[in-house]
Amino acid sequence: MSEPTQAAPAAFALEEILAATGGELVRLGARTRFPGVTTDSRSLRPGELFVAIRGEAHDGHDFLGDAAERGAGAVVVERAHAERPLGCGVIAVRDTLAALGDLAAFHRRRCRPRIVAVTGSNGKTTTKEMLAAILARAFGPGRVLRTTGTQNNLVGLPLTLLRLAGTEEAAILELGMNGPGEIWRLAQIAEPDVGVITCVAPAHLEGLGSIHGVAEAKAELYRRLRPSATAVVNADDPLVSASARAFPGRKVPFGTAPAAGVTVGAQGIVDRGLEGTEFRLVVERREATIRLAVPGRHNVTNALAAAAAAHALGVDIAAVQAGLEAFQPPGMRMEVTQLPTGVTVLNDAYNANPASMAAALSTLAASRGRRRLAALGEMRELGEEAPRAHRELGAAAAGARLDALFLLGPHAAEVRAGAEAAGLPAECITIAASHDELAARLAAYCRAGDLVLLKGSRGAAMEEVLRRLTAEAGGERRP
Repeated sequence: MSEPTQAAPAAFALEEILAATGGELVRLGARTRFPGVTTDSRSLRPGELFVAIRGEAHDGHDFLGDAAERGAGAVVVERAHAERPLGCGVIAVRDTLAALGDLAAFHRRRCRPRIVAVTGSNGKTTTKEMLAAILARAFGPGRVLRTTGTQNNLVGLPLTLLRLAGTEEAAILELGMNGPGEIWRLAQIAEPDVGVITCVAPAHLEGLGSIHGVAEAKAELYRRLRPSATAVVNADDPLVSASARAFPGRKVPFGTAPAAGVTVGAQGIVDRGLEGTEFRLVVERREATIRLAVPGRHNVTNALAAAAAAHALGVDIAAVQAGLEAFQPPGMRMEVTQLPTGVTVLNDAYNANPASMAAALSTLAASRGRRRLAALGEMRELGEEAPRAHRELGAAAAGARLDALFLLGPHAAEVRAGAEAAGLPAECITIAASHDELAARLAAYCRAGDLVLLKGSRGAAMEEVLRRLTAEAGGERRP
């Protein structure tokens, strides 16, 4: 057998794979060293290890033949598939998803970067990207790995860790979840040095039952931290604070409300509308003025979470300031687009739950001197709470003093009912049956100077409305 391989990202020797996964070598192929790991036979490079994952849409075991033909050095399969005739090595395990996580954990331990794990009902991605901007200033280019796209689940997080080259100072991992136990397993794989819970809000209620179920699921991150790790705690959120009480290690609390014991805080917050916010960042006894170029007071909280995580890693406040001021929001998260027609679109369409809807409407309401419109899709995964939550959304829309409300999706009637009951005139509310109809009605109503909020759950795909508006307007320009 060969010596352990560490030179290339996620390169493994056969004995390392067997040790990491507890797998059984069913068939020895031509290779005992593998330059990488993949779960997608289409992107497999010759010699790589193919892990056959059973997913909701596809079963990787159906593509074993394809992987072998493309030159897989070996395949990791569940035991029922171990005797398949393939022209490469075969390693059998009880559960291939668990094996992928175990390989990633092995690789994380030999690369030994400092790991920051970020979870929460809202703000995960924005906080992660803010922290990445900070750490790029602190550690230099190419020294920070971070989750990309939607790679925050039991497949994506291991694949992210398997991208570690061994030269990184830190890795920032986003932890998503749909049910109990998922955050625990993700944290078990990642072994974070710093754990961040941004907030707890009604989301994934179909699988978790109540907001207290959400809090319990998110708290799995704190419960899985080693005592030598650091918990970054949102002191403004009682459920997050309660989740952290039992953690025996170091805590870095952050918040916007004046409170004793907050390590990272914000004072003198000035909302500059679409231009962003300005505030005085306080980290222990040091201060810096931050000009954040992203709309929404809630993004101050995300900035504090990122600053607190950076502080936990020993990063100086000057790098925090530079990173936050350089930060640009990820796509479809408070993204400002100016159409040639003079209409401004606030594209916050990536996802939605009651708390993030309220934050977006609050940002819209704070914009003065122009007509304010909202085009809202449904909020998914709310279970039995969905009708009530959508009526409350309507009331919040009325409270934002909108000039017009455009609705799409199966709960549109409930949103309308809530809005009308809260005082928004019926003639100001439009329900559309499709993205095309909504875009057409919105385009007909809008005039230069209007501000339009687009928001809904990921499945509502409200960005399609912007795509149609942009096409009708003949292009776009971003401020």
